[in-house]
Amino acid sequence: MLIEFRVKNYCCLRDEQVLSLVPSSDTSLLESNTYETGVPSVPRLLRTAAIYGPNAGGKSTVLRAFQTMLSMVIFSADLETKGKFLPVPFLLDDASHDEPTAFEISFLHNNKRYQYGFSCQSKQIFEEYLLEYNSSRPKTIFQRLYDSTLDKDVYTFSRALRGPKNVWRDATQKNVLFLSRAAQLNSEQLSPIWEKNFASAFVFNRHLRPSLHVFLQHIYENKSIKQHICQLIKAADINIKDIDIQEKHQEHNNDGNIIEKKYRLSFIHATEYGDISLPAGIESEGTMRLLYYLIPLLDALNLGCVLAIDELDASLHPLLVRRVVEMFQSPKTNPKGAQLIFTTHDTSLLQDMETLFRRDQVWFVEKNEDQASELYSLAEFKTQKGEDFSLAYLRGLYGGIPLLRSWEAEQ
Repeated sequence: MLIEFRVKNYCCLRDEQVLSLVPSSDTSLLESNTYETGVPSVPRLLRTAAIYGPNAGGKSTVLRAFQTMLSMVIFSADLETKGKFLPVPFLLDDASHDEPTAFEISFLHNNKRYQYGFSCQSKQIFEEYLLEYNSSRPKTIFQRLYDSTLDKDVYTFSRALRGPKNVWRDATQKNVLFLSRAAQLNSEQLSPIWEKNFASAFVFNRHLRPSLHVFLQHIYENKSIKQHICQLIKAADINIKDIDIQEKHQEHNNDGNIIEKKYRLSFIHATEYGDISLPAGIESEGTMRLLYYLIPLLDALNLGCVLAIDELDASLHPLLVRRVVEMFQSPKTNPKGAQLIFTTHDTSLLQDMETLFRRDQVWFVEKNEDQASELYSLAEFKTQKGEDFSLAYLRGLYGGIPLLRSWEAEQ
């Protein structure tokens, strides 16, 4: 489970920004909206977090920064994808574009708290570390620092790190993460951390999303997923009885191996004249987007992992967005503690704050006078019981709204 994500000098996020899923001392909605971890140092974590902000304010960049960190950890040791997931620094001042970008993530793994981070530029990892908390004092599993005078990385390893760590070190190039290389080389300790906390998390946005055929294959091969999808589509008051997926053809490479399978999708509508099958091409965008979202949503709930979605409300009715949030915030439908982080413009979710969200689950992003984005929580504001949070937000009391100037042409 995700405890906290930090990023510095990434696109419009010039200064260090922190997204925390540690609940405040507020006791409202504690049993439903938080998950009991069983770890004394982090007894509870939030199940969801919503990020609001104006267009071009930086809210999507927060998720893209999280996605970039995950992608670098997952793919930095892969020669075919190395270099495709590089951070872009803040470019609107004289200093930041020459400084490294820094990422850090705190998470729970096997009932222990870990802290992992690194700083980098396009061709160099400057620092990398993994800390483990067995008590209030952390233990350094490994640390890596670039020595510019020697032009080499200097490593420090804990005795608790088992395996041929010097072999992993020697196999790690200066632009490759040590965690990624050790996981690739089957480290008994680091591979599970890599797989369960990086490879299983998923960010869903326009920058990196699987093709529909990848999702259709997942449904085609998993009947229980298909059953749940049909149930949720019906619950959305869409008059669709079933979905039909047929394998169309397979694409092969020059060696004859399958590259990708192609599928044909149809929706079965129940009518007074009987069941009628309609191809996916003539279904509404909202229906297709709902189907596209349901697969990672259900997977996250099934696996108990982290899912981040940019603009969850796009093409979805506000009541459907609310239903998705409620699925993650219900101990019954989310017993494994999956976490959902999403950006949205849907202020209707704020109208029922006292029944849907805690204040520490609502975040805002806005740009300061230097055009650098700042991330902050509603919990930082003093609010009154029964306050109309939606109206207060639209009035600008919390910031994170566009400053609309007159656009009338001068006469």
